[in-house]
Amino acid sequence: MPGFLMHLIEGEMIINKINTGVTSAADSHLSAIKSAPEQFLLGCILPDITDNKEKTHFRPAWQKNLITKYPELAHIRALYPDDAILSPADYGILAHLHLDTHYVTDFWPEYFTIEDTAGNTCFDTRHPLYVHIFSQPEKKIPLAEFFSDRYFYGEYDRINPRLLKDFHPYIPEQITYQPELVHITECRPEDPSQITKALQTYIIQNPSPAPEASVTRAEIFPYDAVIEFLEHMADTFFTEFI
Repeated sequence: MPGFLMHLIEGEMIINKINTGVTSAADSHLSAIKSAPEQFLLGCILPDITDNKEKTHFRPAWQKNLITKYPELAHIRALYPDDAILSPADYGILAHLHLDTHYVTDFWPEYFTIEDTAGNTCFDTRHPLYVHIFSQPEKKIPLAEFFSDRYFYGEYDRINPRLLKDFHPYIPEQITYQPELVHITECRPEDPSQITKALQTYIIQNPSPAPEASVTRAEIFPYDAVIEFLEHMADTFFTEFI
């Protein structure tokens, strides 16, 4: 799933679009987020402040054995259909889940595919699976090796320094978490102290400039494509999800 920085950067993109009037969202949505942008950004990371992402990400039972796990957006909106009760933090949670879903369903397939031993597209982890990265067609990478620091998780280490340098996203570690403002109760952290702990990695007063070479070493996702994806998700958040 996208890392904290991607969620915070997309959150700021949404806020910027509200402040500049580049959105067709209903006034109630605009005013809720505009009234407390810091709470909105806090909401953008809350679903990941947990040891139980099955609950906070509303993953349906049918995804149990799939490597492609993502939130079921229609189910979430069925549970929380009344916009009148949603707070800025709740809208941040919805933005997080919206981004996660499209990261798996739309962004991943642009850059890699997952196949079984016969070469058929397959996401069922009960079978041996391999990954083909489109930029490295000669490789057939075992699933466990792909989802490791060598490839997928290491991609965040390769991209994050550039994200920090280019966007300087607001890190909401100083925001007071108020559980009563989070009406999507599945996303209330079991231990709120984990919020600051989870963000410590990104609380850097003067981040060192990211060398351009570190970006060219991206194994999977081109840096510019990541930014374009985040921009697109910020554009479609209101019209597509709420």
